[in-house]
Amino acid sequence: MPMLEATVASAVAELLSLTGEDDEDRRWELVSWLHGYGGRPALDAATRLSGHTEPSHRQAAADIVSQLAAGPRRPASEGPYRDEALALLLSMVEHEQDPQVLGSITTGFGHIGDERCLEHLARLHVHPDATVRFGVTYALVGRPEPEALDLLITLSADSDPDVRDWATFGLGRQTEQDFPRLRDALAARLNDDDPDTLAEAVVGLSLRGDTRAMPALLAALELPPVRHGVDLTAEALYAMAAATADPRLHRHLIADRDARLRRAPDEEVPPERHAAVVIERLLRAPGEQLPEELLAALARYPADGEPG
Repeated sequence: MPMLEATVASAVAELLSLTGEDDEDRRWELVSWLHGYGGRPALDAATRLSGHTEPSHRQAAADIVSQLAAGPRRPASEGPYRDEALALLLSMVEHEQDPQVLGSITTGFGHIGDERCLEHLARLHVHPDATVRFGVTYALVGRPEPEALDLLITLSADSDPDVRDWATFGLGRQTEQDFPRLRDALAARLNDDDPDTLAEAVVGLSLRGDTRAMPALLAALELPPVRHGVDLTAEALYAMAAATADPRLHRHLIADRDARLRRAPDEEVPPERHAAVVIERLLRAPGEQLPEELLAALARYPADGEPG
């Protein structure tokens, strides 16, 4: 047996032996290795496993082919095994009943991306298991078809918070589409009890200049700043300020700018973060004299976007 085939066989055998919750990290280490180095032998192994009577074996098959030969510069949708991997997942989804396997298959649809997945995603978006619905949501995010957006609108009101969060993220930040039903779906999440879903709704509406997000945005701006991860409040602040020129946002723009200067005074600031540019637009009026603090801000961040 050639060395690669033997190594893949060993990795797959270990993968199938890992069934406990404590094994999850090691399981994904093996799956990731198979993605990067397994090649044709990994695809052949997954094909054999896809019809196994044991659900964990079928799930392994779906996990392996979902990102086979993908890498930092090459998504699975552009990989050399894309068509074969997609064909395998499409054949599996026809009769699969196990929720964990379906979750892996639908997540695989998201990685590979193809309009032929849509009919199966539409069928499964009302599945009783949240694992499946989350996989469906993951697969729909970023898809351009009107049907995909319609399904995301439905899923944004799902009973599971993770499903709602991801669907709202897809509607708010992963499409440039803008129509009343989409906005209304985002606005419906402004009272969501899940903070991540609420934050995604605020950003999505702010990016579209929809002032229904303003009360929630102003409330969020009074909370302590995010220290780790993505600062969605700041993204919403700049988007809403640029769209509406609402004076209630002035002090928050100044505070955000000053906080960034304190944290990293020499860090290059992206154009969309140049608070002074936004402030200048907000306050510009015929014959109006800008306050000294704003003049100082504009001197440090002039309107051409280059720090002074």
